Amino acid sequence: MGNMTLFRCTEQSPWLRDDPTLGWKPYVMGHIEIVSIPGHHGNLVEEPGIQVLAKELRKCMDKCIDTSKSVNLTFTEEPETRKTTEPISSHKSN
Repeated sequence: MGNMTLFRCTEQSPWLRDDPTLGWKPYVMGHIEIVSIPGHHGNLVEEPGIQVLAKELRKCMDKCIDTSKSVNLTFTEEPETRKTTEPISSHKSN
């Protein structure tokens, strides 16, 4: 739990080049998977970066779907609900 996938552009600003996690490490308890995308932030959604981003994002989403299928997400009992016969009244000021 607490893992992250970081889509990192291959061209980085000078102040970010020394940190492969781009500052995310203190906020992630688990593993950070770094996926390199060609280009820089400004052209990430242009060729060739967009094709690589789409392919890698699809792989990441498929992995999440596979993981969620292996986890039992069924409830063993109905969640408790509040039942009342009293009408909801609006706030009355004095």
